[in-house]
Amino acid sequence: MAAGLPIVLTPSNDYRWLIENGERGCITTSWSVEEILSSLDSLLEDEPKRRQIGESNRGFARRFSWAGNARTVTQAMSAVLNLPWEPPCAA
Repeated sequence: MAAGLPIVLTPSNDYRWLIENGERGCITTSWSVEEILSSLDSLLEDEPKRRQIGESNRGFARRFSWAGNARTVTQAMSAVLNLPWEPPCAA
């Protein structure tokens, strides 16, 4: 996703928060190899759609960074431990 590639997922979980069908890729309705291949083929055959999904995925992936994730975890741990949160020192 961060590389701008379309994502094809099987329905192993509720991925609607991550993938909107046709926007960042697709979620198959089954585990059928034929359906997965068909989804991949349709994305490979539609270059304008692939480019559009690529832009969307790169933008969406920017929301997730190591620094941002570390900040979120640190804030959550500080809240649970009832400690004041302080940003790390700049090195």
